[in-house]
Amino acid sequence: MIYEDLKTLIEIPGVSGFEEEIMNTIKNIIKERSLADKWFLDNIGNFYCIREGSDKSEPVLLTAHVDEVGGAVKYIDENGMIYFTPQGGVEAKIFPGQWVKIITKDKKTILGSVGTIPPHLKKGSTEKEPKISELWIDIGANSKEEAEKIGVKKFNQIIIDRGIEKLASPNRIMGRCFDNRIGCTVLIHLLQTLAENNWKDSTIIGAFTVQEEIGLKGATVAGRIAATKHKTKTAIVIDTTSIGDFPGVKKQDAQASLGKGPVVRVTDTRMIATPWLRNLIIETAEKHKVPYQVGVMHGTTDAMAIQLVHEGYAVCAICPPVRYSHSPSQVADLSDIENTVKLAYLTIKELASQ
Repeated sequence: MIYEDLKTLIEIPGVSGFEEEIMNTIKNIIKERSLADKWFLDNIGNFYCIREGSDKSEPVLLTAHVDEVGGAVKYIDENGMIYFTPQGGVEAKIFPGQWVKIITKDKKTILGSVGTIPPHLKKGSTEKEPKISELWIDIGANSKEEAEKIGVKKFNQIIIDRGIEKLASPNRIMGRCFDNRIGCTVLIHLLQTLAENNWKDSTIIGAFTVQEEIGLKGATVAGRIAATKHKTKTAIVIDTTSIGDFPGVKKQDAQASLGKGPVVRVTDTRMIATPWLRNLIIETAEKHKVPYQVGVMHGTTDAMAIQLVHEGYAVCAICPPVRYSHSPSQVADLSDIENTVKLAYLTIKELASQ
């Protein structure tokens, strides 16, 4: 079920600023499975699922961002070649030679190839990494007018044309936008676990947030809304985390590995997890023998933005590890995803019992 749900979410484009279609898909899943008592959208585009609980336990905010890195149309030249700008932290070197899809306003997809000067036509070193400004998308149009007639407009979203596949090892999977459709899948299955267990303790606010990849914007709004409407003071963020269990990365720079459980992100470049909450998560994992890893990480997650909202939250992120983050061929392990659901659920139970 986890693989099937992840596949469904990955097939929907949702670059930062273009999350409406993927959010509608998540909303339909939540409604069809009756995973919340009520739900709503806010003005920035976040989707909230509320499971009402007892006033005896403090409410808990759970978040996962839905947006993916990608691109957007910037300029069409007179020959119909399309230049683009990155959306989120995506490197230029992953684009040359890729098949991409341009998504029009009416959801039509236009296939294209990312072009660059081939090595036998280059002057000087062929080892120089390209810049985004040196790349273009060829959709087969012969002019700007033809490209526009086909449907290309400035600021159409662009995704690399990849899906999801199972690899040789039974639990290993490869696909695009695991960051953070894996987190969304975890949050859906966490809400499903709560429903299956007829959860009636603390109120749970599940927030699927937007625009994480361009500045944690949705989480800032979600944290404020949960705090003001539900008096929430504790948040668990579900995101993926980069690892380095492959050639070329020093172990001290990225300690986690695939297949060894979710990463409890105790600190990163811009966030230090709240001590009592990170300790509770680790103690819960050890108590119930859920495999886990401790992460001292680079980058940051929505936890940083939520931590600063409304007098400060207790926050920690629980993250399935992923190889090759922000590439179209990320690799993950299904057991890590399953154990993230399990650890998050058990942590919520521990919080409610305090």
